[in-house]
Amino acid sequence: MGYSGGVGHAQTEGPSEAEVAARVARRDFGRALRFTESASRDTRENSRYTVGIARALSVQRVVLVTHGWHMPRNLRAFREAAAERRVQIEVLPAPIGTALVDAGPLLRWMPSAEGFTRTRPTLREMLSWVAGS
Repeated sequence: MGYSGGVGHAQTEGPSEAEVAARVARRDFGRALRFTESASRDTRENSRYTVGIARALSVQRVVLVTHGWHMPRNLRAFREAAAERRVQIEVLPAPIGTALVDAGPLLRWMPSAEGFTRTRPTLREMLSWVAGS
């Protein structure tokens, strides 16, 4: 089991996502991660660096866990990184956070703070997709 997640473009100090995940895995679950990737700043770098680590460790299958709205772009980046490095690797998407609350047919069309909260990440993903990050 491994974890890939760096610090982002804007973070200047503090631990990476991967360092925090390794600490939580060890402290809360008593498990050490096989690898961590903490140098990436975005989805594309995350995928490139992880494919490189997978190649070095002879990993042939990965389970890609991310939020459901982020999965299409993440999956594309991971597959492109594998093709770029000529790495044969099976990628199993495992999206999380995709369940929606059913408010009833009439209320689903009403504007709400929850609707804005759900729309913002989607718009960010669309912009990131177009920008190629």
